[in-house]
Amino acid sequence: MSRDHEGFPYGVAPLAEPNTDSLFVTAGANLSQFIRLQARMRRWRVHFGWRGSTKAQSSVESLHSEFAACRVSDLPLRVSNLNSDPVIYDSPATNLAFRYWHDTGHVIFGLSFNTGDELELADHHLEALRAEGYGHQTVEHQLLHADTVGQALFTMRTGQFVGNQVRFDTNCVLFGVEEAVTQELAALQAPSLCRKPHHDILV
Repeated sequence: MSRDHEGFPYGVAPLAEPNTDSLFVTAGANLSQFIRLQARMRRWRVHFGWRGSTKAQSSVESLHSEFAACRVSDLPLRVSNLNSDPVIYDSPATNLAFRYWHDTGHVIFGLSFNTGDELELADHHLEALRAEGYGHQTVEHQLLHADTVGQALFTMRTGQFVGNQVRFDTNCVLFGVEEAVTQELAALQAPSLCRKPHHDILV
């Protein structure tokens, strides 16, 4: 598939994991366009981009330090490229764009990595989505809610990260967070779910 200069696919690509429900496919494509726009606007604001890495910041202190260094050097911020496939967005590159928007939000809004602050940052993301016309009842809003609020609650309850974003987020929308957590924990016990990290992607 042809890609633009930022690594994003031209046009609307299918989700990384096929979904028979066209509502999820359409919502994922719409959400991807929204995420790419937010990431580009954030890059214009902070004056640096992002790159995927297996060695992203593990603490809010290191994130603040790298954010400040990027402001001076114009080098891209490292964002984690682990567990970036399959995703609810149109490509792993868009997932990295979301992580950039999310990680820089921690610095801009002065938020830590604890659950309460993660939920507050999720509110900022969802408010921005609603400002674009995607209300609470839209699949786009429900997917982003699952990808932010749902995953934060999963990590709080289990001490782990979601193994399969598509499975977890769609289960949140279809069955609710409690059932999605139960199903994800059961699935994480399967060795076949282990994935290799992507190579670094420069943006």
